Amino acid sequence: MRFFIVLLMVFTVHMSIAAEIPTRINDKATASKSVSPDVMKSNLTITYTVEDFKTASIGIEKIATIINAHSSTCSFSSYQISPKYSYSNNTRNLEGYSAKIMSPCSFSNISEFDKVLNDLDSVTAANKSYVTSISPVQWTVSENVKDEIHAELKIKVLSEIDIKRVTYGEALSRKCYTTYVTYRGATPPPNGTPMLARSSAESFQSTTPDKNNEDISISADFTLLCK
Repeated sequence: MRFFIVLLMVFTVHMSIAAEIPTRINDKATASKSVSPDVMKSNLTITYTVEDFKTASIGIEKIATIINAHSSTCSFSSYQISPKYSYSNNTRNLEGYSAKIMSPCSFSNISEFDKVLNDLDSVTAANKSYVTSISPVQWTVSENVKDEIHAELKIKVLSEIDIKRVTYGEALSRKCYTTYVTYRGATPPPNGTPMLARSSAESFQSTTPDKNNEDISISADFTLLCK
């Protein structure tokens, strides 16, 4: 009898200790929203290849001046000038210099972009040494709007975490607390659209692309401690 009582006491103590051990739960919550794009984007790359360095520098400076005049639409941080070589009989021969400028453009009206292209054509049209490459114009969600949506979705994720916290607590008959939250933002990958190259003698007509909504999502890994 005494042995049975001792076993019962040990079992009771064991169950009491087990009940006091907190349960740790790792899970994930996600929120998303379909957003209408608010800006169009395209990228310009202009190269100018000539025989001497000075001419290359002067030619690309003309392009830089035009882009700076449209700084609200297109921008650039720098341009580069590189020598071009040919190789014959283990001998390297200098053939000339190639200057290049790359410019990302962002605009809400296609006419703003056309103004940039027209001004560039005023310089490049008469000189075949210029080659302009233009990526297809695409609608996208601006960074400002993305920031607003991300802030909104974070609140939704926190609400989802709180719902799961209560649900887990009821299932375990315990009180659960959120101890850890890490956000992970997800945005649509850019389309691998090719650049459209044209010589200075060719005309280029930009057209407004179709506008399709983008799905923006935020997910969060979180940990609950239930006692």
